[in-house]
Amino acid sequence: MITRSNIPTLKMALSMKTTQVKSPSLAQWLEENRPLLKQAKKHGYSSKDVVSFLDSQNVPSTTKMIEKATGRGLTKETRKLAKQIELSVKQYQQLTISFTQWSSQSNILSKYEVIEALKDEIDLALKNGYDFDDIADILTVEGHSISGRSLKSYYQQISQTISEIEENTIEPELSQETTEGEGEIKEQRLVETTATMVEMKEPEVIEELLSHIEAPRTVSPKKAKVATSTSREQPSHVQKTASKKIKNSPSPSAQEYKPPSLREFDESQLEELLNL
Repeated sequence: MITRSNIPTLKMALSMKTTQVKSPSLAQWLEENRPLLKQAKKHGYSSKDVVSFLDSQNVPSTTKMIEKATGRGLTKETRKLAKQIELSVKQYQQLTISFTQWSSQSNILSKYEVIEALKDEIDLALKNGYDFDDIADILTVEGHSISGRSLKSYYQQISQTISEIEENTIEPELSQETTEGEGEIKEQRLVETTATMVEMKEPEVIEELLSHIEAPRTVSPKKAKVATSTSREQPSHVQKTASKKIKNSPSPSAQEYKPPSLREFDESQLEELLNL
């Protein structure tokens, strides 16, 4: 029985025990965020997944607690247990934000994604003599219902995709090797062609070839003739260099005739000779 004389005592007790703001508990969080728990379940997350997520946020919980909160609500027993787990205001808010982001992402894989994840294991099973029907039966027993025909179709699609990716990766490497090989062949031809001209020991022939260097590669005979005459009137740096070497060299009939060295021509000049 409460009498008027007991009121002052009750007021003092309430004032002393409620001066500080009470920290929120896990029970309060579970009840307020029940829609988020249902969303997580809809996206394929189990109660065990939710427990693992809460553990990652340093919030202890149990599978039974999550199951009750997601279903009809916490029982007297689970609520009492959840109330004992206190959260700071900041932790409470951060937990809500993190769980919202996590539960909004679907955890359900398509059949294609499942087979893609099991590609290596399927390869090994096929190698060991199992066919697609055998593998499909194993997956069905484990909770992933699929027929052998569907499994084979997904497997072939994945294998083809992997092959195309590998081909696209290898082709640039082959192209680079081919380019390098062509460069080596071109350089070898350049050296051989120049060496042959030098061995001819015919200054007039070399001078005649040099007169066509400035002419375009793909022109009509009429334009080529004009370009040749222009080239002779205004010799290029290559022509001046080669003509100077030829004029200063002894007669071809002289015993001490020394053919021009390949080192006297730079790479660009030799390449012009090759492209005649």
